[in-house]
Amino acid sequence: MRHVVVMLATSYPRFPGDGVGSFMEPIAKSVAARGHEVHMVAPWHPAITRGKVEDGVFFHFYKYAPVASLNVFGYAGGLRADTRIKAASWAIAPAALAAGWFKAWRVATKKHATVMHGHWVIPGGVTAMLAAGSRPLVISLHGSDVFVAEQHGAVRRAARAAFAPGPPCTPPPG
Repeated sequence: MRHVVVMLATSYPRFPGDGVGSFMEPIAKSVAARGHEVHMVAPWHPAITRGKVEDGVFFHFYKYAPVASLNVFGYAGGLRADTRIKAASWAIAPAALAAGWFKAWRVATKKHATVMHGHWVIPGGVTAMLAAGSRPLVISLHGSDVFVAEQHGAVRRAARAAFAPGPPCTPPPG
């Protein structure tokens, strides 16, 4: 069965050979190589040189920052030592989450997605949960997200909400 998968992430290699989020590329490409249509939704970054599609992965980058100095969401820019959230990240988080949710929801709706896949429970899992509607939801944990969720009450509550049972999903036709 072929699926249309919308993946949400805060990091993906911005250009070939980039080390930031480098483990995301083989995840997305391997899902595409299995015959599924993969749409990667991620924050825009000034260093991105990706085309619209590469190796079966379609890219949908969203802008969220009103000024360049607030372009800190994702790509290892929002945390100090993968453990503490920077002040600028707290400031821009509402705009980045809203922009990510809207882009993911829009891509999922237009492409008739059958699965939503959020990377990092915070923020990708929460954003994917909000955009998923009745679609099946997959959340992958990558480490720093779990640590941050354990340290901050508001972040912990958001993570719990992402994992809470939602309305029953109807399996996709096929």
